[in-house]
Amino acid sequence: MKDKVGLGLTPIASGINELTTSPLSFYPNPANEKLFVDFGNSAVKDIEVSIRDITGKSQKTFVVSRPNRVVDLEGFESGLYFLQFSIGTQVYTERLIIQP
Repeated sequence: MKDKVGLGLTPIASGINELTTSPLSFYPNPANEKLFVDFGNSAVKDIEVSIRDITGKSQKTFVVSRPNRVVDLEGFESGLYFLQFSIGTQVYTERLIIQP
């Protein structure tokens, strides 16, 4: 492949997959006492969701059934967490901040 100034360049794969929109939404973020989780119009019936700490250890796992779920965050320390869930072979990870 030649660029506009005539240098020979070889394309390199970046390893970054195309971004996909998560079918699950949650609010508020930052959260404190409760977290509302919804997967709206998705055709999936139930989604298992895990809240993980920054080391990747699961702190809470729950199932979201149509159309939404309220999650009690009592007992969580303030900090950065990750909501992780999968649909088929696609794994989604979303950042969640918990504040007092």
